[in-house]
Amino acid sequence: MHSERMRKDEFSLKNLTRTFTFTPPAWAARTPLWLFALAIIALPMLIRVLMLMVDTPAPYGTLVGPADPDPWLRLSLVRDWLSGADWYDHEIIRGNAPFAGISTPWTRPLDIVIAALVKLQMGMASLDIELQRAAFLLPWIWTLLLFSGLFRAMRILNAAPVSPLITVALVGTMPVIWNYFGMGNADHHAPLCALFVWALGPLLVTPPAKSPVWISGVLLAIMLWISPEALVLIGVIYAFFGLSWIIEHPSRNRLVPLATSVAFGTLAALMIERPPAQWSIAVYDSISIVYGFILTLCALLAWALHLASPYLRTRLARILAAVNGATLLGLIVWWTFPLAFKGPMAEVDEFIHTHFLPRITEAQSLFSERPLYVIAMLIQPIAAIIICADRVKRREGIATLYQTFLLLFLVVATSALYFAQQRWYYYFYPVVVITLTPFLSALFTPEHPSVKKYFPARALTILSEQEQMKKRLPVMLAIFVMPIALLLIMPDRSTESSKRIDACQKQARILIHGGKLNDLAKDGAPLNFLVPTDLGGEMLFFTPHRIVASNYHREGTGIKYAWETEKIAEPAILRRKLAERKIEAILFCPDAVTPKDSLLLALQRSDKRPPWWLKPVTFPMDDVAKDARPAVFLVK
Repeated sequence: MHSERMRKDEFSLKNLTRTFTFTPPAWAARTPLWLFALAIIALPMLIRVLMLMVDTPAPYGTLVGPADPDPWLRLSLVRDWLSGADWYDHEIIRGNAPFAGISTPWTRPLDIVIAALVKLQMGMASLDIELQRAAFLLPWIWTLLLFSGLFRAMRILNAAPVSPLITVALVGTMPVIWNYFGMGNADHHAPLCALFVWALGPLLVTPPAKSPVWISGVLLAIMLWISPEALVLIGVIYAFFGLSWIIEHPSRNRLVPLATSVAFGTLAALMIERPPAQWSIAVYDSISIVYGFILTLCALLAWALHLASPYLRTRLARILAAVNGATLLGLIVWWTFPLAFKGPMAEVDEFIHTHFLPRITEAQSLFSERPLYVIAMLIQPIAAIIICADRVKRREGIATLYQTFLLLFLVVATSALYFAQQRWYYYFYPVVVITLTPFLSALFTPEHPSVKKYFPARALTILSEQEQMKKRLPVMLAIFVMPIALLLIMPDRSTESSKRIDACQKQARILIHGGKLNDLAKDGAPLNFLVPTDLGGEMLFFTPHRIVASNYHREGTGIKYAWETEKIAEPAILRRKLAERKIEAILFCPDAVTPKDSLLLALQRSDKRPPWWLKPVTFPMDDVAKDARPAVFLVK
């Protein structure tokens, strides 16, 4: 049935505007519609990027870049590498003051991209400036990659020509995903999102004989190289193909080439990322032999089940074979790497689990948010599930049954991850977009030959234009307008305390970015600074000073120290605490966990005279409220 469709339709503005009264220019009529859709996103973003690059460094008092410490920490590590650090060295050199630095779990793929963007600037500015400019370009590159992958998926799903515009509209009406593509964000979430979309493309191809699933395997291995969280997504995809093998017993098992390419790609990444002496060392929060071993076992199991398929003629036999094989795999992993069952955070300080992660929004459940926010986030996913369920019930539609089952499985699985932790949104929502877009495209252009035979286009072609609009309007309002409307009417979630903290940290960031703290170095020697952990990454990038810790899961001891220090009320106790890490200077803002009798809080608000061993450092902040001013002290 699908082979009869028009695979190379006129994806052009002319095709889209037939029913309207204006005629597009000849050049526009010949331009592919996906190119128009990409321009809507790419051109304004590129203009903004170029403006920021020209204005870098930003004037004092102007903040550019995310408030998240991770992107700045990433830029600091790339700077160290480009300044002569070894390929295998991932240490935060000036972290964990006054002790040796802490090695990060971050790997080199993203660093290579940042370094390439720096090299393309050919030394036209200082390395710090070139790194900032590279960070401005990164989200633009990931945005192009993301939308190109989404458009490619629409071609595979035989969506109507209007699908690129629908895709742009869907992404535009769910602002949460924008957080990962913000200007200057050098973190790895955006490239992981784009790579996941491209990895899904070959998996959607039908029939199986034409599906280059090995490409998906390579992309998934690269994702795992970047972050171990990709292992969960690999497991979800394996589960789908494993269930498909059990239920349908297909002659060609996609899991075999997929698992094989993932295993080979992971082992190759391990050998590139780590020196030979560390190939056999178990690391759980980064690429290591643990994941190479597990995925190799998965590939061997896939091959074993595939070769045994001729003898497993009944569904019960395949279930027993799969259960026994999975049990054996689990026992082998338990015997070799038992901590793998605890996940990537298996070896972190317990403080991270009990105190740090519960305070991080992206690590919290979706249902910890306000009801209106939860409803706004779930409108489009629920619509995607309903569309898939209806497609399965009708047994016919624009997408094949295989594509529908795969998308339904991915929507349900990634929604479960999203409900558990909001950080999975950048995987969850692209699947929702891929699921919704073909249906909505057929709804808006039902006359197109590629969709007119299928629901919902078939139900609209017999109606007049006005009647079609009446059918479309409720869907358009529910999917495109309702989420934004709910977010707009949602009461402000900020408390007076959080607003005060944000205002103070903004002023602290201005001091850091503007270089005001750099002059405090004694004879050019950096100081051991105690700063809010939210600001640690920026301190490392913009100043020469050392910090105790930033918001980073391998720094549990340092984070605990910083938070405990903020709570101390007695000067003598605080002085002894600061001496433990030879703290020479303090930058302080009130924290949400700080008790009212905290000495630092009182000093920050100028309610108490500082003890003799704390020397206040003042900076001009005439237009800033007293309780929003960060306090800076030198420790004698």
